[in-house]
Formats: sequence, structure tokens, C-alpha cells
Amino acid sequence: MYRNRKLTLALIAAFITVLLAAPVFAQMDTLRFCTWNVLNYPERTGASPLERYRTVLEAIQPDIFCAQEVMNDAGQNAILNNVLNVINPGEWATSPNTDANLGTNYWKDDSHLYYKTDKITLLATYLIGTDVRYMKLCKLEIDNGDGSDILYVITGHLKASNTTEDKAERGEEAQAVVNRINTQEFDRAEIIFCGDFNLYTASEPAWDVLVTNGPFVDPINRAGSWNNNESYEDIHTQSTRLSSIGDGGSTGGLDDRFDFILMTAALNDGFTIEALTNTYWAFGNDGNHFNSDINTGTNSSVSDQVADALYYASDHLPVIMDLVQPVTENSVAERGEALPQGFRILNTYPNPFNATTTVSMQLSRRSQVHAMLFDVLGRQVKQVELGAVEPGIQHFSLNADELSSGIYLLRISTNFGEIASNRLVLVR
Repeated sequence: MYRNRKLTLALIAAFITVLLAAPVFAQMDTLRFCTWNVLNYPERTGASPLERYRTVLEAIQPDIFCAQEVMNDAGQNAILNNVLNVINPGEWATSPNTDANLGTNYWKDDSHLYYKTDKITLLATYLIGTDVRYMKLCKLEIDNGDGSDILYVITGHLKASNTTEDKAERGEEAQAVVNRINTQEFDRAEIIFCGDFNLYTASEPAWDVLVTNGPFVDPINRAGSWNNNESYEDIHTQSTRLSSIGDGGSTGGLDDRFDFILMTAALNDGFTIEALTNTYWAFGNDGNHFNSDINTGTNSSVSDQVADALYYASDHLPVIMDLVQPVTENSVAERGEALPQGFRILNTYPNPFNATTTVSMQLSRRSQVHAMLFDVLGRQVKQVELGAVEPGIQHFSLNADELSSGIYLLRISTNFGEIASNRLVLVR
């Protein structure tokens, strides 16, 4: 719950009454992707962070989780068994342990992938070796109940620090990734490369190799000089603390965009798996904590408990983004399938939201679309005429600036009699 905005039982009961009275169509499942440098676990000093990890990941509810700075087998298994499988008992698995040939250099492979087994099958795992660290390449089969698609995920931790040599080594690591996927096997493949890249600016060799002249795109298109630059305060991920708390984490406050989710263009082409790029978020960054502790004062994007957990768990913020398997006229024709009837609300982000949220929906045919917002008493408080909307995944912004904090029901209907609903929480 958000600070100083506890919802009363009466409000919740009223909302349930409205929700039950409204026709609700099943929504397409989204997959939440998350990457997070969890800070030298389990070799760090100080108290165990496992409870803090649980608090953060329970708030995020990922389906695919990539963790960096997991330093040994025990740490990898503890996050699996004492964090993820506590939040969702028996639902999680992890990538295989590192090739035994690494021996005592296990620390060179500190990046690991965790996944929910009811939606995802791990088909293969490979290591991409460099002189600094190894990166893990996982081939995943994503099943949405109507078929499956292949997603490749690379999770890595590039060289730290800001000397000329450090930048060159990051560039070499990035080149190793590009070399690995520049083969016919990965032609037009849907690939995510995520992790702690330790990049200070988009002028570095690694960014040039990966994005400027490379196969990846930045989902939020925010290339620039990120270090200590207030223009990027809403996407900074490191450091969550101004000063040391005794666990070896970096200090100085939130002023670097070290952590990234990059993707190939195939994740935004209307076929198979799609990235909902409007859901990309440095989790817990409300844009108001530049050069400060993440839990200082009011954090308008997460609760007090989550803000405190982010502060103590790691010196990095997680980065999240949602994925869907869309149905469009082109993709179903390619597979020789019929267009489904009805439509779905895929996502509303952010939610909870302050004034404006983006609604993502999927339509099977060109439709006249009408959106309405109801309060917990069932009164219509807002309506939006979207007009004729083309089939496929579409987005629109919903502004509720004139409304007060509370729970609302969004209902979207088409001229074909289709209705979909979603709960929204407005926080001032």
C-alpha cells in the first residue's frame, strides 16, 4: 500500500461490488521481465538481504528474473529456494550451474536466470566468455496456452569503473555478445540483453557496438550522458544510497543508469513475442530522488516498505519490462489461423498511477472503441471516445488529473459488443 493512502475496507468492498457487476473478459497474460544486480550475494558483509529481496520481488511479481552479482552456487540456490519459491511456492527454476571448467573462477559467471516453469521452458544455456566475466545466454520457450515462441535472454555484468581501459574492456565484452548472435541461428531472433552494464554515457565503445551500430535497441530511446545528469533522473538505477551502510555497496545517491534491458528489433515487429516498451521502468525510481537515498521522504512510486527494502537490499534498482504474445492480422495469417473474437486489455502502466496511465489493448479487428472510468460506487466519472482503432496492439493515454485518489474500474467497449475491464489505482 502507498504511504499515508491506506484504503479502507469500505472502499474495497464497494469496488468488489462494482467489479462483480461488470462483464469482464479474460486478459492475455503478460510476462514481466526483471533484471537486478543484487550486490555481492552471499559474500557481502552485514545482515542477510534475503527478506529484502523477497519484499522487492513480491512487489514486482516477475516471470523471468535475471540477477547479477550472485557469487556462488549457494547464493544462486538461496535466491531460488529462500526468495522466489517462498513468494510463489514450487513455481520457480533456475539456469544450470556454471560449467565446472570455471573451477574457482565461478565468480566470473555471476549472472543467473530464474523463470516460472508454468509459462517458460529452458531449452538450452550457453556461456559467452570474455577476459573479465562470462555472460549467460538462455534459450527459452514461452507458452501462452495457444502456442509457443522462442525468446533468447542474455544476462551479464560488464566491467566496472570509468578509466579508458575499463571502457575498452566493456567494449570487448559487448563485442563478444554481438559476435555470438551474429550467426544465422539468431537471424531475426527475439533477444533480450540485460544486466549491469556499468555504462556512464552512450559515447562509450560498448554502446556503439551494442546499439548505435549494433543489433540492439534501447526500448525507451534514452541514449545520452547519464552520469550525474538530472535530465535522466527518472531512469537512474544506481546508487540507492548516499552513504555506506556497511555492506560494501556503492554510495553517492541515485545518479547513474548502469542497469539496462536492451532488445532486438524483432521484439517490436508485431509478430510472436512483443515488448510493451511503455512498461520499461527502473523500479522504485519516481523521478524525484536524484542524488539522494531511494527511501528519502516520499517515494511516490512504491510503498514505504518497498522503498526501504530497495535501499537495504542492493545499491542498484531493478529494471522491469512486460512482454506479450500478440495476435495480429499479419501474424495469424502467416500461421494460417483465424482471428479470435473479442479483445483484451493487455496492461495499464503505471498502475498505481498519478494523473496519467498508458493503456495497452489488443484488438482482433478494426473497431470503434469507447472507454469509461467508474468510481467505487459505480458512478461513471470519465469517458473517452477513441474512435476507429486498427487491429493489433494499440495504446492510449488515460488522464485522470481531475479525479481524487482511489480505486477505479476501467471499462473499454467496442461497437461489436465486446467489453474488457481493468482495475486502476489513482494515487496523489
